[in-house]
Amino acid sequence: MVRIDVDTYICGFSVITFLLSGRRVKTQGEVGSQSEFKHLVNSEEEEEDTFFDKDFHTSDPSCSALTYKTMAAMCGGVVVLCLVVAGLAYLSGNSACTLVDVATSCGKVRGTHCDNIYMFKGMPYASPPSGSLRWRPPEEPTCWTNTLDATKFKSMCAQVRPVSETGEVMGSEDCLYVNVWTPSLDHDANLPVMVWIHGGYLLIFSGSEPGYCPSEELARHSHMVHVSFNYRLNAFGFMALPQLREGSPTNTSGNYGFMDQIAALKWVQKNIRSFGGDPNKVTIYGQSSGETIFFPSDFIIW
Repeated sequence: MVRIDVDTYICGFSVITFLLSGRRVKTQGEVGSQSEFKHLVNSEEEEEDTFFDKDFHTSDPSCSALTYKTMAAMCGGVVVLCLVVAGLAYLSGNSACTLVDVATSCGKVRGTHCDNIYMFKGMPYASPPSGSLRWRPPEEPTCWTNTLDATKFKSMCAQVRPVSETGEVMGSEDCLYVNVWTPSLDHDANLPVMVWIHGGYLLIFSGSEPGYCPSEELARHSHMVHVSFNYRLNAFGFMALPQLREGSPTNTSGNYGFMDQIAALKWVQKNIRSFGGDPNKVTIYGQSSGETIFFPSDFIIW
């Protein structure tokens, strides 16, 4: 059997009426003593005025105490809720992203600005190495007149995952793209530049490999410009045959993937100042086979 405290109910009703009306309300005793027969002689308008005419602070002391406690609890709850929301917003570290344009040597690119970091993804540093350009040194990209969308990563280079007979072919030959993360777009910022070369046995992976490639967090905490890129892999990047020497300016074949890496570094030299970087402070580093371009050295300053 449930027992309801009448006084508590009336006090709760008083608080609700006070919050909704913005006027002072009476207690149960005041309503009974002054308005029980009021409707017999006065209009509804007069009764309403009588109901609200006394000061809210003249209510029954026990009810007033409960009312103050209820209001204090409600205010405290609002404060706690605000703190929780602010804490979640801080921990998320995400703010509304905006679009931003930058001029490169081949045309304008449009990236994103999120939480004080600028990100530009999928910018071509060479022409697609397909058709007549397959198994040839990389060539300059075809420039554009409109603004290029650089808000998403482009395709990885053609590869098979996992590296086995049952692996799945994925990626594309149109894959020579570079990505940039930077805390500043000021041409005079002269920030150090870190160029990351992905690993993967020279067979798999890309410059946008999750868990390996640079990120906005890395750029934010290091206050440096970070760059990654794709390069040709497996047979498309490293097959060497006498037949492929024909038409080669050096009468050689193979190492096309390494030529791509050098072309990406040349792109950095020409364009990195537009992304706040200093072309005289470029460090390249790699993971696993990503360091074979400068083997046996551990690092090279360009």
